[in-house]
Parts: sequence; C-alpha cells; structure tokens
Amino acid sequence: CAIAHSVYYGLVLLPGFEEEYLHGDVVAYGVLVQLAVDGQLDEARELKGFLETLGIRTTLAQMNVNTDRENLKEVLKETVTGPDMDHIPYPVTEDMVYEAMLRVEEL
Repeated sequence: CAIAHSVYYGLVLLPGFEEEYLHGDVVAYGVLVQLAVDGQLDEARELKGFLETLGIRTTLAQMNVNTDRENLKEVLKETVTGPDMDHIPYPVTEDMVYEAMLRVEEL
C-alpha cells in the first residue's frame, strides 16, 4: 500500500483536506489509485463497489478536489517522492499517478 499512503500524504497538502477526511478513508482511495497504476482495473472496480457500500468516498470529485493537473501539482510531487515509495519495486512517475487518478474517477 505504498502508493496508497503516498497519495494520502500528497492530498493532505491541499488546504483543509486533512481536517475534512479521515486517514483510512483517503488511504482506501489511494488503494484504488495503486490498483489503477498497476493496471488492475477489475480489482479496482470491485473494491470501489465495496467501499461505496461502506459510505467511503471513492473519487476526488466526491472529496471536492479539482482534478485539474495544475491543482494536483504538489499532490503528485509528494506522492512520488514520499518515503513510502521506497517500497515500490519499480519507478512511479507523476504522470502514472495522475493518469491512475483520472481512471479512478471514471470507474
């Protein structure tokens, strides 16, 4: 769940985000992003459905986060440079994370 936690640490850079959303809920969203980065979209769809039954927000839109690349600039930077990323056995770029976030929005 390294990408999942890094996504959390990136998103909490947005003003007011950390005060509004629970760590576990945001990490759950991050798991969806990690699955999308890994190309496991069927698993992401299944998890998304489960999370929705629990009332957990599964998109940035539901968390009132604008998906414009410029708005997510610092989020993406923190996501790929955070210490948790040392546990990923392959390079992860900002483009990969951003594209995965957009895929999660569309699931």
